[in-house]
Amino acid sequence: MLLLGRIPRSRADTQSLETITRVIDHAGPWLERIELFNYGEPFLYRHLLDMLRHTRLVCPTTGVAISTDGMWMREPVEAAIVDERPFDWIIFSIDGCEDESYRRCRIRGRLNTAIANFL
Repeated sequence: MLLLGRIPRSRADTQSLETITRVIDHAGPWLERIELFNYGEPFLYRHLLDMLRHTRLVCPTTGVAISTDGMWMREPVEAAIVDERPFDWIIFSIDGCEDESYRRCRIRGRLNTAIANFL
């Protein structure tokens, strides 16, 4: 079945904030690093800031890394990131050096839009 970039309904759910905070609470003292990348855009998760704030509260020395193409960052989230610094590393990726190659990796993506997000 060809889905043309759509996620199957069986994989479209997201973890609840309660589940994630329970895992962070349980792993707390042993949690060295959280890496948010692969198989999804972290900035699409509506509870991302709450999760990051909880991580900083419970595990202030845990390293947090996020990888993104920058397309889904919104101004209120950007402001919170600058003010609160809820993670340690952010990796911006651009998947291609021409619009054609970029579109192969990013459905409906435009290289010029991705580059403009970094400026």
